[in-house]
Amino acid sequence: WGFYRRRILHGERNFPPIIRWDAESYLDTLQLPSTIALAGWYVGNFVGSTWGSDYNEFIGRNFGGRTFQVCNTIVSPKYWGKGFGYQLFMERLYRAKEAGFTRLIGEFREGHSLSLVLRLGAKEIKALPNWENSGENYVRCELNLGKFERP
Repeated sequence: WGFYRRRILHGERNFPPIIRWDAESYLDTLQLPSTIALAGWYVGNFVGSTWGSDYNEFIGRNFGGRTFQVCNTIVSPKYWGKGFGYQLFMERLYRAKEAGFTRLIGEFREGHSLSLVLRLGAKEIKALPNWENSGENYVRCELNLGKFERP
């Protein structure tokens, strides 16, 4: 965590202050047994990170089923539009499926991760205008992992 901490927290600047995660929130999530956390590198440069956990562990309630909660995907602005976010997202998706999860759920930012998850076949569950008073709109979506196979 020490090596990645500064890089990941720097990436949080891409989000409105009210929804940014702090180091303690990351550590709490990283300590959950089901957490999948990945960092991306390109030619020796940090590109971004992605992580998530079992929905039941993350929320702290048992809703049943094997649902993977997307916590965040951060890509450095220098690498936006180059497919790195897609690669990070897909690797996390494959690993979640390989760990036995059958669906993925999360809140996706309009114009960013939302377009990606919808292209993959996600179903919109609920619009979240001005999510968490962030001034930005998000959409809660669900994606069935059954059709995805690692190439």
